Amino acid sequence: MLDLEIDADLLLRIGDALDAVVKETTSTRRAIQDSTTRANTYKMVGSATADTAGNALIVLDSCPQGQRWVVREVVVGGVTWATTAAGNALLLVTSSPPANVDAPISLVNVEDATNNPGAGAGTGLPSIAFYDEGDMIVLAPNEWLCVYVYGGTSTQVYMATARVDRHFLADPRRLD
Repeated sequence: MLDLEIDADLLLRIGDALDAVVKETTSTRRAIQDSTTRANTYKMVGSATADTAGNALIVLDSCPQGQRWVVREVVVGGVTWATTAAGNALLLVTSSPPANVDAPISLVNVEDATNNPGAGAGTGLPSIAFYDEGDMIVLAPNEWLCVYVYGGTSTQVYMATARVDRHFLADPRRLD
């Protein structure tokens, strides 16, 4: 039989060293998790010119793999805040943007809508909407945030901005 003498002090030092490695590893793992799940704000802007029927499709952006967006604010209107633009707007979350402004819009994709009778009534665009945590989620892979303006003025330039909280997921296959 092999006779080993092990110093008790050496065993304590090895144990302390292993504890330190475990604590450091745990701390590093938590820091990585926190940095990959914390949200940051992302603002997107798009514009489109209305066709002869007064319709415009503004494609804002798509949610990339490994992210989840929480929509916080959307503004739709003319080029400036002072520009009163006729029309109504639909906010869409869709797996792909409509091919063009004449493509039918599925009700499944409509997340919100304005109900503006136009500039003549004093309540035309611009319109601003705010959303709470969880009201409107855009998921990866590749869901798109779009605005469809209808009943507008032919050749009018419409703009839309959206502010979202981007959540970077620690595991991109999970959506929570």
